[in-house]
Amino acid sequence: MYPLNPVRLVINLGILFGVAVLGAIYYFRIHRPANAPSDGPPPPAAVQPAAVPKPLGDAQTAVLQAIRAQRPNDNVEIAKWWPPKRMMMEQAERTMCRAIYRVEGQEQRFDGAFALEGDTVRLLWGGPESVETHRFLDQSFPCEKCLFAVAPRSDRRISEELRKMNGVWEVTKVSGIDAPSAEEIKGSRWVINDGTVTGRLPGGPDVKEFDLELNTTMRPKQMDIRPRGTSIPLVGVYNLADGELTICWGTAKTGRPKALDARGGRILVQLAAR
Repeated sequence: MYPLNPVRLVINLGILFGVAVLGAIYYFRIHRPANAPSDGPPPPAAVQPAAVPKPLGDAQTAVLQAIRAQRPNDNVEIAKWWPPKRMMMEQAERTMCRAIYRVEGQEQRFDGAFALEGDTVRLLWGGPESVETHRFLDQSFPCEKCLFAVAPRSDRRISEELRKMNGVWEVTKVSGIDAPSAEEIKGSRWVINDGTVTGRLPGGPDVKEFDLELNTTMRPKQMDIRPRGTSIPLVGVYNLADGELTICWGTAKTGRPKALDARGGRILVQLAAR
């Protein structure tokens, strides 16, 4: 009988163990259930088709949501609505609609034309509601019985107010601009004739003529100043009494003042009849 070799014994046992393991693996692969998880890499995920933009359903709701997205801290409601239609706007044919909307806590309403593009809404043109916005948008979206839709000079009360302004006015004080410019303009004169003014406009475009548009139904009374050659007016308020005319205005950024107050980037001009 041969003596026991420990090394050979270990090698033989290792070979037997390896064969047993391979056999077990082969057996379980052959008899594995069909729904058992696979050891290999998972199959590639099904590719989902890209979402196709859906046309807007309720355009008015979509426009209101777009406005609220731009003013998340304000309560916004649409006051007047014109449904979408195909038209030319800014040298391209677009689907356009119009909305006049109000912001809670603000006296001034806003007027805008919105482009509907696929599933998006974009403000294409607009600003604070004024004679100028109606003059531009009423051509495509007629506005009946709107405050600014009637030409100011056809309103008897406004015509009377404009006639009271006719004549020569001297600038006696300017606030809201730097002191040297204010002193330079002080003493200059405005010549007003039925709403057309010849004179210097403090803090505004370098023009010699501009037009005044009035709204006497608001308190304080409102005035839009439209420099010749520009499309967006300066929005303001005014007071006319005892031979003195006081006007305070802001830009589209600062908005229409609620009082005759030059704070907040606004300009105030006081004039005396001569």
